[in-house]
Amino acid sequence: MWEALSSAFLNYGSLTFWAYLVVGVGIGLFFGLVPGLSGMTALAVLLPLIYGMPPALGLAFLLAAHAIVYTGGSVTAVLLGIPGAPANAATLIDGFPMTQKGEASQAVGAAVTASAVGGVIGAIVLFILSWAVSDIVLVFGAPEIFVIVLLGILFISVLGRGSMIKGLISGGMGIMLAFVGYHMV
Repeated sequence: MWEALSSAFLNYGSLTFWAYLVVGVGIGLFFGLVPGLSGMTALAVLLPLIYGMPPALGLAFLLAAHAIVYTGGSVTAVLLGIPGAPANAATLIDGFPMTQKGEASQAVGAAVTASAVGGVIGAIVLFILSWAVSDIVLVFGAPEIFVIVLLGILFISVLGRGSMIKGLISGGMGIMLAFVGYHMV
């Protein structure tokens, strides 16, 4: 385990890695500042750009772009009263009235600080839980995965709008698309 950790630090300590990370942050910030563009939109638009990249650099690029989108959206929610993404609607409730009172810098600072602290705490919790959950996930076989897929289809049918039949049909179509498989090109 320590070999993998030291190898990761060597790979992620390169200047190229940090350059892709900074470019991803810049592009993600742009997507966050434009109202109506969310993190998923950013990933969909940026995905074709990573096909020629090494996996570690592409992952850093997309992760940075997606992670910063909601921070950028909180800036527009606080300053303009327009949430950049649906997740920024709660920031609008407290932040925009502070801007109207002349406390815009405090509101933006609070939003950015909350985003940074939440991101760091989330990363730490994910790092700790990944060690605990990895042992459980590695023993998953075909029956367990089938039950999880079946549970997902049932969630789609129950929580989806309209009839349950339409939800079951859409879940079945998703499974049919998954039957295609994976092939290296």
